[in-house]
Amino acid sequence: MNIAHFGVRKKTEIGYDYSGLNAVQNTTEYYYKNDAIIPQSYRTTYPGKHYQVVKIISKDSRDRQVEQWNKYAADYDFGTHQTTEYDCRYIYDSDARDWVAICDIPVTRDVQNVPTNADARAVYDLKQKNIIVAPIESFLRKNNKIINANYNTYYTGTGFLKDSYSLRYFPLNSFTEAAWSGNGSNLGASMTTDGNYILSNSITSYNQYGLPKTSKTNFGVKSEISFQMNELFPYQSTIGKDTPESQTSTTEYANSVSVYQKRRRPMDLVILLLMMVLADP
Repeated sequence: MNIAHFGVRKKTEIGYDYSGLNAVQNTTEYYYKNDAIIPQSYRTTYPGKHYQVVKIISKDSRDRQVEQWNKYAADYDFGTHQTTEYDCRYIYDSDARDWVAICDIPVTRDVQNVPTNADARAVYDLKQKNIIVAPIESFLRKNNKIINANYNTYYTGTGFLKDSYSLRYFPLNSFTEAAWSGNGSNLGASMTTDGNYILSNSITSYNQYGLPKTSKTNFGVKSEISFQMNELFPYQSTIGKDTPESQTSTTEYANSVSVYQKRRRPMDLVILLLMMVLADP
């Protein structure tokens, strides 16, 4: 395994069949934003700086190759604008016997633009919170066709994952990568994405510690997680909430250690709750 000055460069794995023969070699190469293999046009579209893996190339012994491209919150830059502020100096006023601020030194500073579109603003908020490696988009390319892709949006302010999208159809001959369509004079512009994306999952609420509580899939299946012990430990997980086919898993703890899980139908829960009420002194 070769190591670049800030990360893995290349990994080689060799496997054999049950007889110890017929070796199959898989090679994975990792590329970063400042590597020559990354086109300058890519760095222009995504000017943010970071040291995360941007491109992964996987090859097998038959030279079959798959590319994976990753984008993070740090890749997006919403630009700056200049503003004039006044620096202050302090002098001692002997008559008033106090220090007095005199702010008469103009200073021009670059200030970050703040996008107003919700999805773009969420990416901006992620960067402000230094959550720069939050995944925005990832896609796979094989034989010059897109064979898989995922795109994520986040809640403004909190930086929590909101919606996840996947491709409706694939493979695709052409693909529009997720990018911000605005500039300094158009801060309300949206994030442009490929038209084949379809919503696959939404996390609709979190608890006070940032743990997901409720979610919903594209097909309307709702899930809910209940917590106990100061909202830190998941207690019940219900899939298909509000439907006759719902299933609930209950985790029981002993001294904050998970002992076992039970899967119950809704009627089982009614009986369990009734037993708990009768047993309560």
